[in-house]
Amino acid sequence: MSAGALAQVVVCVPSGGASVAPCVDLAGVGQAPTVQTAYLLDQYQGAFYEQATSAFDASIGAEFFGVGLVGVVVAWMLGKSVRMVLKPLGLLP
Repeated sequence: MSAGALAQVVVCVPSGGASVAPCVDLAGVGQAPTVQTAYLLDQYQGAFYEQATSAFDASIGAEFFGVGLVGVVVAWMLGKSVRMVLKPLGLLP
């Protein structure tokens, strides 16, 4: 089952000179049109991939990182505490 089709598309890329129609200047940089082959998704497959590749939520990523970091620090501190208790008792080398 095909999810789209190959097509020739016009893409504007930065050029050293002034912009050529149909491209416009972007932040003072001239653009020139080029033709490239692209795989274009049909509207139903496009909606599926758009939903599957939703934007990354940085706040959720930061929460996961924080939980992981706290877990590592707590495990290290717990190990250090256990070593401080067991070493004087002669239970650790």
